[in-house]
Amino acid sequence: GALWLTAKMAKALWPDANPETLQLRSGLAPLMLLSGVYWSVFSTMTMFDMMLAFSTLVSLLGVVGSWRAYVAGQGKKFWLNVVLIGVGLGIGGLSKGPAILLHVLPVYALAPLWGTRLTGIRTISWTKWYASIPLAILIGVGIALGWAIPAAIVGGPEYRDAIFIG
Repeated sequence: GALWLTAKMAKALWPDANPETLQLRSGLAPLMLLSGVYWSVFSTMTMFDMMLAFSTLVSLLGVVGSWRAYVAGQGKKFWLNVVLIGVGLGIGGLSKGPAILLHVLPVYALAPLWGTRLTGIRTISWTKWYASIPLAILIGVGIALGWAIPAAIVGGPEYRDAIFIG
């Protein structure tokens, strides 16, 4: 899934490239990821790192998509991408807790700085953009708590303390 999302990210970052170049970039991006030592080692293990990479890519695709929609004035598409960011944060929260925020929030919060280079469009008001960040986090927290609260109830006090405190 993460390899497929990496190809989608290449297409999202350079949508204006000519078709041959776009096809080459989206084809080579997963191969570059797959040939990396870190990816090769951790993809063979049953650990949370691959799920965290997947959820980070989901969120970052949402960030790129929401920025493009934001500067284009496409309100509905913007908010759908904010929901996608929240879903990625939720999946990441389930896999490794709040560590997903370290991977996504800096990119999300600094989008007004790097986004102008991505789209070539400078936005005047960042209010709606920064108002979307708490919403995405709340969606992610809601997804994570949707599992954690019932698990804590069923698991008893020791398990509850382990997942919420430990």
